[in-house]
Amino acid sequence: MKYSAKEPYYVETFYNVLEIKDADTLVVKHAFSKEEKEIRLYGIDAPEIRMNRKLKSDEEKTHLPASLLIELG
Repeated sequence: MKYSAKEPYYVETFYNVLEIKDADTLVVKHAFSKEEKEIRLYGIDAPEIRMNRKLKSDEEKTHLPASLLIELG
């Protein structure tokens, strides 16, 4: 999704946070329609909280052990 100062954008309200998956991903639920959405925060690259492919990549890039990166996540 791209935003610019000249283009209109859509604002959604009345969502409650159900779950925080990790530092940059949330699961929300609309208060009235009960629709659930997963939202990933744009421009944030936070450490992972579980061992996965991205964590191994982060470990190689930062030269930090995966156990430390999981604690930071």
